[in-house]
Amino acid sequence: MPVKQDFEVGAIHSLSATNNIANLGGSNSTISGNATVAALAAAIRALPDIAGSSPDLREKVATGIEHGLLAGVLSSTHGYTTIAGMAAGIAAQIPGYDASFAGFLPQ
Repeated sequence: MPVKQDFEVGAIHSLSATNNIANLGGSNSTISGNATVAALAAAIRALPDIAGSSPDLREKVATGIEHGLLAGVLSSTHGYTTIAGMAAGIAAQIPGYDASFAGFLPQ
């Protein structure tokens, strides 16, 4: 079911955040090892610095994941095990967005 228009920005933030997890050094195990949105956001915030990441980017990605819960595209116990699976599940709810979209993080 498509996300309600009022919540589309939050959904897009969540899709972009999901597709930026790997840029922070996260992996499929980051998704599968943190079965709730709260745990996943905390795990993202706890990732160590690597080339191309920063505390600011980690915070934007974690906040984007939380926006997915608020927008209704993620449940509190998300059930995803891979980055690609999570991105595909979110994108399926946002008309006109490809699962690889990563260009709109929360400010």
